[in-house]
Amino acid sequence: MKVWTIAKLGFKECLRYRIFYFILIMAVFFIFLGKSCTPQMSTQNSMIIDLKTQQDLAMKVGFHSIIFWSVMLCGLLSSNLLSKEEEDGTVAMTLSRPVSRAQFLAGKILSVIMISTFNLILLSGVFLFLFYVEMKQFNPFILLSFLTMVIALILYTLMTIVLSFFIPRIAAPLVSMCIYLFTLWIALPAYFDSIKYLWIPSSRIEMFYKYLPKFGDIQFLGASFIGVSVKNYDIISVCINALFYIFFFWFLILFLFKKRSF
Repeated sequence: MKVWTIAKLGFKECLRYRIFYFILIMAVFFIFLGKSCTPQMSTQNSMIIDLKTQQDLAMKVGFHSIIFWSVMLCGLLSSNLLSKEEEDGTVAMTLSRPVSRAQFLAGKILSVIMISTFNLILLSGVFLFLFYVEMKQFNPFILLSFLTMVIALILYTLMTIVLSFFIPRIAAPLVSMCIYLFTLWIALPAYFDSIKYLWIPSSRIEMFYKYLPKFGDIQFLGASFIGVSVKNYDIISVCINALFYIFFFWFLILFLFKKRSF
């Protein structure tokens, strides 16, 4: 109950941040940009590629734009999660009450996950309207696609908070985004055979792909449910990797937070 109360307060506070609305607007803009690739927006004279390819391209741009902006929002909020509370003195005030550090952390982290998921739901609603209602098509697996990405948001939140303990909070979201984009890049050969004709990953890249958090795999897996990307994927290994890092980051955050004095 205490965790939920802290999470609700944090959620309401996040709604007051201008960055939430800025990213929401930017994401919607990129969804509309993807919609411009749909058959309805193309004239017969510009049909250089077939209708199915145009539709797939539109969904690719829309889906991956939503995930990119959702991850960015998640990182920006996570990097300021604890440092801002410390500067305002709310950490000491909250911990002076019958609230454990684990409960405080869980509530604050949950608030970021809730606002990031809320943003994802809003954007997925726009995505559904533009690409399915308007085109007279509906694929129920699109909901599973975005639900899969909640796992990535949880993992990304925890990773960014860990980084904020070691580097300046202004740099934490940038480093997190670099790691996220790097994992997308190194996951490409595993899911797109055509990439291997241009680039064969080295043994070092293969090592990074094996041991780093699999953000790229989660995103390509999510995209596969709406048929816009993946041909082959290993759900079990992706889930094991995600669960391992979620628990690892959580206990590391808890350990580092308990070492601080307020």
